[in-house]
Amino acid sequence: MNKQSYIFIVAVIVVSLWISTQPALADIDNGDFFSDLSGWDFDGVYHEDGQAFFDELIGTNDDPFYLEQEIDVEAGLQELSFDIFIVSEGSETDYFDVTLDGSNIYPWDSGDGSLPWTTITHHIDSLGAHDLRFTLNFDNDEPWTLVKLDNVMLTPAPGAVILSSIGLSFAGWKLRKRRTL
Repeated sequence: MNKQSYIFIVAVIVVSLWISTQPALADIDNGDFFSDLSGWDFDGVYHEDGQAFFDELIGTNDDPFYLEQEIDVEAGLQELSFDIFIVSEGSETDYFDVTLDGSNIYPWDSGDGSLPWTTITHHIDSLGAHDLRFTLNFDNDEPWTLVKLDNVMLTPAPGAVILSSIGLSFAGWKLRKRRTL
């Protein structure tokens, strides 16, 4: 293989990685919550400092707070990710759940204690519409639970990126090799 073939393969890998790490072909509105919560169906969830937050202190009954949106996955294996921060004071029975199409993908309860800013990821491997919902269920007793949520994103899964890069590189190498013979 000559120098041009190596350069071609490296270029294909770099371009493939760059393309596949761009925002996904999915519909998630205001994933970073910098403007408002339009596009989301919500109750008891507020926007502050570029984050959506669920705060039990504002509750007056046992109805859960939720933030919900239908997302449309239009391309292969995707990775759902979001940043979450939870502060829970005392011994209460509060629950925070993240569900996709009704299946729980991230459960938390007050027995788990507080959670510093953490990035949670989940792979979605089926195309089409999915219901994404963040819910805080609380018992309305003192003390309280605060949940902050930010950077809700859908991006191509890393495994899919690597496999597509390898496939494109191999195809480019084969085409290049065929032309030189």
